[in-house]
Amino acid sequence: MAVKAKETLRGLVSAVSIIAKPRCPRCHSSQDNLGVKLSTHRCERCSMLQRTASYLVTYSGKLIVVARDGEECSMVLTNSAVSEFVRDQVLLTSAHDAQALEEIIIAMPELEVTFSSEGLVERLAPPAVAEGEATVHSVQGNVLGAEEASTSYVRDSEAVPHVDDEGLAELFDVNLCCVVLCCVVLCCVFQFWHLCLLFMCFLLKIPCN
Repeated sequence: MAVKAKETLRGLVSAVSIIAKPRCPRCHSSQDNLGVKLSTHRCERCSMLQRTASYLVTYSGKLIVVARDGEECSMVLTNSAVSEFVRDQVLLTSAHDAQALEEIIIAMPELEVTFSSEGLVERLAPPAVAEGEATVHSVQGNVLGAEEASTSYVRDSEAVPHVDDEGLAELFDVNLCCVVLCCVVLCCVFQFWHLCLLFMCFLLKIPCN
C-alpha cells in the first residue's frame, strides 16, 4: 500500500511488535534484566534499589494494520506515539511490559493510526477516543451557551417587580378606607345620614338590624 504524505488510517491490527527499553531514573543506564512483574528493581549500574514503576521507558517497534478495504499497511512505532497511547489509555501498570502492551493493542476491534510519509506512527488510539477529542470543543460551547442563557433569564427575572398576597391585601384595605371616608364626607355635606349608614354597612358587611 502506497504511503501518502501524512494520513490517518482506521483498521484492524493484524500484527504488532513492541520493544520497551527501561532506563534508570538516576544514572540513566539501560537495564537488561528488569522484572516487569516485580515491585522493585536494583539498578545494574548504580546499585540503587528503586520502584519498578519509576524506571524510564523508551519504546520502538512495528505495527501492521489491515484497512477497511482489505489492504495492509506496515508502519514503524515511535517512542512518542506509544508513550502517548500508554498515558491516554491509563496503562501505566503495563508501561514496562512490552508483551502486555502488544496484547492490548492487538485485542482492540479497531485502531486509528496517524502516520507520516515515511511510515512513522505519530499517534494511535481507539476511534472512540479520537472522535471524543474532536467533539469536546463543541460540547464546551453548548455548555457555555446554556450558562449565558440562564444568566440572562435570572437578570430579567430580577428586573420584574414582585407583589405578594400580603401587599395586595394591604393595598385593598387602604383603598376601602379611602372610599368610606369619602362617603362620610359627602353624606355630611348633603346630610344623607341614612344612606351613609347603609352604604358603610354594605361595604363593611355589618348587619343593619
